[in-house]
Amino acid sequence: MEVNPKLLAYLEEEVGKNPSKKKSFDTILKSIRDAGLEGTIIRVRGDGNCLIRALLVDLVAKAKSITGNLLAELCLQNGAEIIVDFDAEKICVLVRDLVSRLWAYKGGPEYHMNENAIDGLAVNMVMRLLGVTKLRIYQAFDGTDRKAGWRDIELDPKMEPLFTQDTKGVTAHIFTLDGRHYNGIL
Repeated sequence: MEVNPKLLAYLEEEVGKNPSKKKSFDTILKSIRDAGLEGTIIRVRGDGNCLIRALLVDLVAKAKSITGNLLAELCLQNGAEIIVDFDAEKICVLVRDLVSRLWAYKGGPEYHMNENAIDGLAVNMVMRLLGVTKLRIYQAFDGTDRKAGWRDIELDPKMEPLFTQDTKGVTAHIFTLDGRHYNGIL
């Protein structure tokens, strides 16, 4: 499978003329190709909810039939009015509220989630709420915390998913340049 030329153009746009970063293109492109993804980047807004938005891109593309059920479940769990239209902003607010309310780990959610980012154990809570059991993150370049390549985050099988209808075993794929902002990748 050939890599989508738009992905290569996206990477080149992001790194500019930095030749040292261009050397790492092959590694990430091979990882994406090996996963059977076409390599289309779906850019999402970087407002602290990019992880949720990127996961929604993947879920809608993969499991469109359950997206309505997922939205209804998120609304019901939060005691909110059911969202009829797919409104990513409202969904992000619902997910963040539920992460805080249903926190299932030691410590508090504020350590893993603020207005600028969602990381650490809050990622696991988001996965549980969206019915994702495995998250594969493709990272193009070395970041402050992670090296370029891909990594998987898998839920502890002992932790009960918070949304399970038709999503058991879903692996979601997202993309980041250096670990600071996520985009959808198909």
